[in-house]
Amino acid sequence: MIDDNISMLQDRYLELLEQLLEKTRQRVEEYTADHLPPAGDGEDNVGSDRYAVFLEDYLYAVNSFYYRSFHEQLFPAYRADVNRETARIFKVSRQEETVREDIANNLIRYAQLFNRLKDFNRVLEDLVQEVGTRLAGLENGRMQVHHDVCQALRELRSQVTGLADWFGHLEKVLATPSWWETARKDRDLEELLARWGEDEPGTWDARVRDAVSRWLASMAWSIDSLQVVIAEASHLSPHVIQDRVRKAVTGTMVTPPSLPASWAGFVQLGLGPRVQAQAERVQLLLELETLQHTVPERSVQALGCLKDYLSGILSLLTGIMELESVVPCREMIKDARQLGKLNLAEVEAVGRLLREFARELGACMDRLEHGQNLSPAELERLVGEPLDRYERELRKRVAARAYYSLGGLGTSLRETLSGLALFWVKFTYFRDRLDASLQELDRYRELYDLLRGYKEAFANLQDDTGLLLSPRTLHRCWKAITVEVERYPLQRGRKFPEGCCHLLEQGGIERRLVPEERHLTVLEERGDIFRVEVDGLARWEIPYVVVGMRE
Repeated sequence: MIDDNISMLQDRYLELLEQLLEKTRQRVEEYTADHLPPAGDGEDNVGSDRYAVFLEDYLYAVNSFYYRSFHEQLFPAYRADVNRETARIFKVSRQEETVREDIANNLIRYAQLFNRLKDFNRVLEDLVQEVGTRLAGLENGRMQVHHDVCQALRELRSQVTGLADWFGHLEKVLATPSWWETARKDRDLEELLARWGEDEPGTWDARVRDAVSRWLASMAWSIDSLQVVIAEASHLSPHVIQDRVRKAVTGTMVTPPSLPASWAGFVQLGLGPRVQAQAERVQLLLELETLQHTVPERSVQALGCLKDYLSGILSLLTGIMELESVVPCREMIKDARQLGKLNLAEVEAVGRLLREFARELGACMDRLEHGQNLSPAELERLVGEPLDRYERELRKRVAARAYYSLGGLGTSLRETLSGLALFWVKFTYFRDRLDASLQELDRYRELYDLLRGYKEAFANLQDDTGLLLSPRTLHRCWKAITVEVERYPLQRGRKFPEGCCHLLEQGGIERRLVPEERHLTVLEERGDIFRVEVDGLARWEIPYVVVGMRE
């Protein structure tokens, strides 16, 4: 551009000089025409002194005319034209320099805008990732609420199932109500059952079991003998009846050596004296009926009472021996008095309720697994309401204090009711946590969508800014001027561009000591490096950047 201006200036100077010379020639011709002698007189006077003087005067006049024309008119006009044209040319040159500066400054501003947009987009990207991570955490937290509720339901179902098993065993124990009527009427038998666990029937060896079986068999033989006596009493003499009753009673009072201590004590201190007393009563009634010469009716009735008493005890002990292998049954057998207060139908109803309760808990877990996006209200409807109905019904049905006195069953019942109370505390906490989590999820989703929208908008703006700095756009906008913009992309963890290494010595780039393998690695950056050149005027735009340098 400067060369073109100089060439134009030279052409203008030549044009002015030609105009000046042409004007001078015209004036000289005019002056000569006015002062030269006529053509006819010239030949005669050539060589004369008068003509020589005339020529000298003529030359003096012409030279004076030249001097005056150049000094007073032509040269001042030429100098004024030259000064005016020079001023105009340099004014244009100055304007062009300003235009170059302005173009370069504007392109630098675009480069700065590009870097700010790049840094801002990175910040937005980090925010989007952070909010996305938080969203994923909240989503996992919401899923964790479902998992925690399922876990609480699973624990409660385990307790309810365990309690249902206890009531199932209680149903087996109460299956023969006459056992507990017999036990409730016999304190010695109650004592035997209360001490049932002391001998640990589950640990009996074959010898002890054989002794118990032989004693029960002896008792069964005695009952059969009494039944025969009762059937044949009308055909037997009183002495024969007394003898057979004595033998039958003796069979129940003989204890094998290996019989457990609690059983031996029951036979010797409880069963034996009572049977002996009833046998003596039968004997006295027989003697009275013999003296009165009456049919042995009252004695046979007393004998029937003795047989029924022994039959009840035999049935109870035999049935208990069948149940003693089941630990829960063995524990409940100890409290015969409380068992006698229970109603089998009510126990069966509680057992059915508990089994239905356990199934409902399983159904609640299934509903939770298939409904992953439940609201707190839906959680209350699917889980809270059914469980509340079952809990109220269960507490109403197990209000009898006898349940709580049955060892393990009472413990299981208390644990289940406590587990229900604990479940409601957990459920309320989980429901409130789900509500808070869903509200926070909504807020973070709104923020996530907003940030993504901003990120997309600013990314488009960055692309548009980069497009403004592209060679094609610059060439289309500045055809008469050479405008070039070169971008050196920077990225953390990548090598510093080789074309910009000379900038490291100029102090505009922060350096940090790093190991050898990270030499010239970009550690931090807030944009790219730009080189802007406008008709030879070069500018650099250097953002904040930290480059690793070896020692």
